Amino acid sequence: ALKITTPPSLSDPIVSVSGIGEKRADALQNIGIETVEDLLHHIPRLYLDRRNLTPISQIEVDTEATVLGTVKRTSARPGKPGRFEMMLGDESGYLKCTWFGTKWMHGLRKKFLPGDMLIVSGRVTFFNGKQIVTPEYDILTGDGDDPLHTGRVIPVYRSTASLREVGLDSRGFRRIIKPLLDRLATDIPETIPESIRSGCNLPPLSEALYQAHFPETPEEAERARSRLAFDELFYMELLLAFRKYAAKFGETGIAFRQKSPLARRLLERLPFDLTEAQKRVLREIHGDMCRPQSMNRLLQGDVGSGKTIVA
Repeated sequence: ALKITTPPSLSDPIVSVSGIGEKRADALQNIGIETVEDLLHHIPRLYLDRRNLTPISQIEVDTEATVLGTVKRTSARPGKPGRFEMMLGDESGYLKCTWFGTKWMHGLRKKFLPGDMLIVSGRVTFFNGKQIVTPEYDILTGDGDDPLHTGRVIPVYRSTASLREVGLDSRGFRRIIKPLLDRLATDIPETIPESIRSGCNLPPLSEALYQAHFPETPEEAERARSRLAFDELFYMELLLAFRKYAAKFGETGIAFRQKSPLARRLLERLPFDLTEAQKRVLREIHGDMCRPQSMNRLLQGDVGSGKTIVA
């Protein structure tokens, strides 16, 4: 595919990004990422602060754990169902990672090499030692980061089997998004006025996107994610406001101003009197129906409160 040599715009197709060919583009489109902007908003699902990683010796059985370690050895055990095992180690101990089924053997044998630095996460069980079955993993070796850099915060991205098959695990996402953000720099247009951002203590959008992907500290990541969450809520509220305005001042609907003798006959034949609350709600609904704008109302009440007769 033809690559764009100048920084891509946010609306450019995902295949225009360096490092993304047709296969990767197809895999990304399956999870809704079709443009450069979609990719930049594929925010990490969590961050791993290496200062707070749990040593293998301290992880507990029947808990969720995330550990950093080095691949010590791997083995494939054929048969039914068959399994692939990887032994991960750090200075404190060892953790076995297990994948059941022969489908894992060929691919994982090539993927994990002794000496590779990995982060794995999942539920810890015990079978001849501590183990995690089918863990989520992130290969750190060779991605340009120093795995032992004190204080480094590692972004971990949502991925799928099809994305991992084309190299888009967390490591793959980092290697594509980092240079993309570096190239775009300040070319990401701001969408929220300065008066609103300063009043809500929000960073600029370009800064928020960069820090959401590559924060220096967990606090920096949280501030960036807050800005992006603010955008989502802000534009959702703005859309609702536009819809409300359009419903109120837009196309004119049908106004039912005539009295209904059938409704009056129904009320007169009831073996009970309506409550004051029911009468009030009827007047409010009748008032809505007399206006030329569409009614937008919810009738809510406890069981037995009389919603049916009002309806």
